[in-house]
Amino acid sequence: MIIHIKILIPLLLVILFSCSGSDRELPELKGVEADVNFHHFYAVYPGKPGYVKDDSIPVFYKRYPVFFELFNRYVIAIGGPERKDFLIMANAFCSDQMIRRVYDDCRRIHGDLKTVEKDFRRALAYFNHYFPEQVTPDVYFFQSGFNQSLLVDSALLGVALDKYLGSEYDFYIKLGLPRYQRAKMIPEMMVPDAMLAWTEGEFPMSDSCNNLLCRMIYYGKLQYCLQHVVPWCEDTLLFAFSGTQWQWCEANEKKMWAWLLENKMLFSTDQKEIRRFTDDGPFTAQFGKDSPARTGVWLGWRIVQRYMVKNNGISLIQLMQNQDSQAILSGSGYNP
Repeated sequence: MIIHIKILIPLLLVILFSCSGSDRELPELKGVEADVNFHHFYAVYPGKPGYVKDDSIPVFYKRYPVFFELFNRYVIAIGGPERKDFLIMANAFCSDQMIRRVYDDCRRIHGDLKTVEKDFRRALAYFNHYFPEQVTPDVYFFQSGFNQSLLVDSALLGVALDKYLGSEYDFYIKLGLPRYQRAKMIPEMMVPDAMLAWTEGEFPMSDSCNNLLCRMIYYGKLQYCLQHVVPWCEDTLLFAFSGTQWQWCEANEKKMWAWLLENKMLFSTDQKEIRRFTDDGPFTAQFGKDSPARTGVWLGWRIVQRYMVKNNGISLIQLMQNQDSQAILSGSGYNP
């Protein structure tokens, strides 16, 4: 059983994102429907104080056979019902004053989630269009206690509502989360974040993908796929970049690529160095404080984009299954 926890992708500036406009051409989805089951698990945990009782445990396992187990063990880390203090721990979570306050805020900010559910149906319909053999997950909305944002298993996708309450949400500030990270913790990021995590779970990175070029291409493929799965969202939102950061990347694409070549970084297997270009942060240190973090991912996406334009007969599923990063680079003719 694969459990994949996705950490938030940070952003440098607090900005207003749009998920309503894109000039990307959309495929015809007539006859393609996403049959999605939604579960409002947050209404059970925390639910009402004292709601978790001995006789309720079998009910929860029957109603949420996989998610109930994963949530308790891997999200709030209280173990399972085999523990003698399980009920005490479960009720402690559900009755905690902060948890109760955040629960009310989730309901106030996210409402009945009908709009979010509609966007998930749209996104999963596109996913089914491009990957018809893949499983459509059940979607669970949960409250994490500010732990994991997303939980992915073979047939479920869990989304933590309390990780998308707005960049200026008071508990985020009290927790000391940096501004670049808080800026992405907005409701508009919920569906793109979740679909990126689901795509990553369906097409995991190969164990042999251990150099910078391979990581750049892999993450670039994920971003390219995300564009097609949520095509109504702007690219700045999908990358969690501000408009200024996006413009910086476009203006400095040639310089960034030249720097990687001159410093012989593409085939580096130094994991610390690789993370400098692919991990979250306020900026990419090698490119200065005006740059966004994850510039290697952006360059990887540009390579994949060129590759797909130059090889327009290749399908998305063929792209995602292709693990030869050097062949993709060569086939792209990338030379900014």
